[in-house]
Amino acid sequence: MKLRLFRPELNCARLKIFSLRGGLPDFDPDQLLKLIETFVHVDGERWLPEPGTFLDLRLAIIGTSAALGVSRPAEATLFLVAVLFPQFGQAGPDLKLPSSSGQVRAWPGRFGNAPGAECKANRVKWLGGIHNNARY
Repeated sequence: MKLRLFRPELNCARLKIFSLRGGLPDFDPDQLLKLIETFVHVDGERWLPEPGTFLDLRLAIIGTSAALGVSRPAEATLFLVAVLFPQFGQAGPDLKLPSSSGQVRAWPGRFGNAPGAECKANRVKWLGGIHNNARY
């Protein structure tokens, strides 16, 4: 089995740009790339039991300073989330995804605490945009 990464150096560089723009501490994207490569080398085959399956690796960084308020964080935690996907074409659990123009999450006068509860949905696709004066 051969594991391949798709544009990891670009993803590391993009995360650095996002991090700095958001006021988070700087990091070396080359070191992050080494971390990803080490993760794939050590744990990759364990998480890909069959040919045709794949991992979606998502990088994230969050400020973790021990203070509340609006300020630049002195510390941050950078982490990797790995999600295993089944083979293409293989049936999996269905995902119910209704759309809603009457419920806009986190918009003034609206709510976001239980968006899909009443229709037993996993998620709700919010229909906002220029027609509902929502801005993204």
